[in-house]
Formats: sequence, C-alpha cells, structure tokens
Amino acid sequence: MSRLVAALFILIVLASLSSCASVNDYAPSQTRHPIAGLGSYAASQILASPDLAHQDDIVLLVAPVRVDGALPVASDHFREVLTRALLSQENAPQVISWVPEQDGQMLGAHQWLLSAQLDASFAPLGLTDRTLYPYQLTLVLHRPGDEAPRWQTIIEGAFDSHSLDNS
Repeated sequence: MSRLVAALFILIVLASLSSCASVNDYAPSQTRHPIAGLGSYAASQILASPDLAHQDDIVLLVAPVRVDGALPVASDHFREVLTRALLSQENAPQVISWVPEQDGQMLGAHQWLLSAQLDASFAPLGLTDRTLYPYQLTLVLHRPGDEAPRWQTIIEGAFDSHSLDNS
C-alpha cells in the first residue's frame, strides 16, 4: 500500500511539474500593434531611400505628422512611433522632432526633413465582426528650406478596428 501511495505521489508531482514546464515553454501571446508595424515598415523604407542609403551622419528632422481624423490614431502617437522605429533601425540616424519655427535654424549638409501624412479618406470596410480602415501613408524627404521632394513613397494598407483598440 505504501508503494502505491509513493507511486501515486510521484505521478502527481511529475504531472504538476510537466504542466508547469509546458506553460513556461510558450511565450505569452503578443497583441498585434498595427501602428508600430507601420512605423517600422515606414522607417525601413525611409532609410533605404537612395539619398539616405549611402550617406553617413544623417540627421532626420521629423515634421509633425498629419493624420486623417477618420482614423482613431493620434498624430503625436504616430510621430512618436515613427521616430522610435527610425531610431531602432540598424545604423540609425540622429532623429530630431522638427517644428516649423525651426526652419532655417539648423541647416546642415546631412540634414533631411521628413514629412508624413496618414490619410484615411477611404470608406471603412465593414465586416461581420470588425471594421477595416483603409489608409495611405505618404512619406516625403526633402532638404530643409527646399520644398521640392527628393524622395517620396506611398504605403497602402488597412487597419483592423480590433487591433487599433489594442495599440
């Protein structure tokens, strides 16, 4: 009888340990953050632009981001996400939040002005369980004081309403 109790005790302990180990083997589920993903993708596109790809000591002046009011995304939040994404890239440039009053005050050979506009003037797509918000992100690089764009790209996609609630 004591062997049966001892064997049962060992089985219970092993079962408990194996269940604890299996819980720790899996990483916690991560919620998707579409704004952060868009910021990272945009940052990689910006730094791969022909004018910046082969230049050292880059200083990016990030202008205030214009975000369409139809999106539940604050313009300051997206600007911060884009700035952090730029700084997290390999060989990250120096990134400065630029305000219009600074125009012409810090002109240098390695400075670039980055303008971004997140447009959601497209009709939301209603699905059975969520809404998709189509967007178009326009990124423009030019020299401070020069309005002519040196590089421009457009990124298109759609935000899922559920994932925007979590970002």
